[in-house]
Amino acid sequence: MKQFNESKGYLYADIDSVSYMREFEGWMNKLIENKNIYQDLLRYNNIEINYPTIAEVGKGLCDSIAMPETKIISPFGDTLGDEVKDLIVYCGEPIVLDSKKRLNEYILKFITQNPYEQRQIRQWPTLKNSGFDLCVGMFGDLSDKDYVKKMKCLSEFYKSLPEDSDFTYETHKNTYLAYVNTKEKVLEKQKIIKL
Repeated sequence: MKQFNESKGYLYADIDSVSYMREFEGWMNKLIENKNIYQDLLRYNNIEINYPTIAEVGKGLCDSIAMPETKIISPFGDTLGDEVKDLIVYCGEPIVLDSKKRLNEYILKFITQNPYEQRQIRQWPTLKNSGFDLCVGMFGDLSDKDYVKKMKCLSEFYKSLPEDSDFTYETHKNTYLAYVNTKEKVLEKQKIIKL
């Protein structure tokens, strides 16, 4: 509900209000429609997301674009039929944790979209410096109250990356779609996360 409140400019969730809950339901339906359009944009631009060395970070059932081969690293992984995991970036190295232990994962690329907090991707540029590829996207309605904030976050992320990164922005009807993608390496090569 936090994303909904930010997009609408609400200060709190009024779950007892019928009109609030109807608006939330409509927003959720639009979110699912927009994520499908975003996923199509990535496919159209040959951004690979369905590969076993790609991990989607921090998403859940309603906002995940993960495909069958995509690894899931998320505190909401259980909503996708996966384990609950988290990603910590320390000195440019990713550490994947589940509730019991650190995990060895073979990952070359990390993806996310509409991160809940800017701090979730703050350390990601150090991943690129360590040889990992990244794709961070934002999408939503042009009328969303958090549109400028999200575009500023994505722009700052882009500026923190090497020059060989791409920034793509498009609109479709009343929907904006944007992502930053680093140049990809050959995905068959695998790298073990150091623990």
